[in-house]
Amino acid sequence: MPNLNLDEKKLLLEDRLRYLAFKSPGIAALALWMPHNIVESEGTAATDGKKVMYFDGFFKMSGQEQLFVVAHEILHVALRHIPRSQKVRKRNLREYNHAVMNIAQDAVINLSLTPQTWMKFPSCGGVKMEEVIPRQELEKKDKIQWTSEEIYAYLMKQKPKVEIIQIMMDGQGQGQPQPGKPGKSGKGNGQDDAKGEQVKGGGGGRARVRVTFPGGKQVETEIDLDMQDQESEENESLQNGIWQRRVERAQAGDRTDGIMRNLIGDRS
Repeated sequence: MPNLNLDEKKLLLEDRLRYLAFKSPGIAALALWMPHNIVESEGTAATDGKKVMYFDGFFKMSGQEQLFVVAHEILHVALRHIPRSQKVRKRNLREYNHAVMNIAQDAVINLSLTPQTWMKFPSCGGVKMEEVIPRQELEKKDKIQWTSEEIYAYLMKQKPKVEIIQIMMDGQGQGQPQPGKPGKSGKGNGQDDAKGEQVKGGGGGRARVRVTFPGGKQVETEIDLDMQDQESEENESLQNGIWQRRVERAQAGDRTDGIMRNLIGDRS
């Protein structure tokens, strides 16, 4: 795809969001509850838990891949993945591994997206549930019933090795892969524009990391270098309730073969 100016990027993003509304009304309804920003930075896309940010790499992907990425990031916000990560971190401060949590959360989301024939798993990489959870474990419990916390706990028992591949000081958030990454990462820089205004990257910074599991399986993802708590416990409880009701309404209003119908188990 040729280089696009800001207006062209805005039109493209609006087109992808409209198409989502046509194909999966449930997830499109969730998209209305968050800003969508175009950010001048390395990477593909990310979320800080409140808004979705689209980086330079997003606009170089195919249309079907872009649909996958947009839906992926919307679900990170709707499922409250960043606050849930922070909750796990508080309980296990010394042993918490944000890269492994990213992989667990991506596995849950990608499970709901990969059956959709109108979108495409990004060629730059990602993670699938069956790649990180053995078949015998999935036979004990249906894969759509797993929560991201349960996947994380299972993966941490495997004692994975994490190594930093690249430091990216511009941009922020819990994000999609560049070549070979699934991803996310934590916290943004407070941009709030719901109209897709282009802004410069810059914030806590992100790192691209490689996680190696026993047996040699490797997954690459992005993590935030400055993960900080975003909400008080009181506000977190309030927001959890609000988003749970939004997700339930989205599931009820989605098509029988829609994205939201496969998101049964992943609740905090």
